[in-house]
Amino acid sequence: MWNSGTRCRGRLVQERVYRDCVVAVLPERHALAGLRKISLEKLANENWVLYSRSSVPELVDGFTLLFTKAGFSPRVISEQARIRTVLMTVAAGIGVSLALGCVRSYHVPGVTFIPIQPDPPALDLVAARPKGEPPPTVAAFLDMLRQQLPQIRSKYAYDRRWIRGELGHRITS
Repeated sequence: MWNSGTRCRGRLVQERVYRDCVVAVLPERHALAGLRKISLEKLANENWVLYSRSSVPELVDGFTLLFTKAGFSPRVISEQARIRTVLMTVAAGIGVSLALGCVRSYHVPGVTFIPIQPDPPALDLVAARPKGEPPPTVAAFLDMLRQQLPQIRSKYAYDRRWIRGELGHRITS
């Protein structure tokens, strides 16, 4: 879902690097920050800090779809081009946000990442290249990427057990 390469699938070869998911991002001291899982409906009346659409249109469109399915339109009070700025704005208590689970690795103090219920669709980060024999530099990059896949996946890929609340209470940076 939300993979911009889907428009070009016939012309591209895609290889999944890892699978991720969308999580809610709340200030550490938020009244709901202690929940094991959260539905977006519980956040409907919050102020929202989101990515700017011009920075990541497919992701913002995907978030908009999640809001629509949850039955509300978010009150967006801030749009930021960079994820670190989104996280710092949330840490300051200005609003809540959504992010890909991999941003937990940024270790921004003052934010809590909470799995969304029901489980949001999984998102694949893919390496994409034109069909056909890749140039030597692309082939070398892909070989290096494939060698690093176990480490990349262990660091960034989400674990359904965490999403189901089986791996501890919550993740706080």
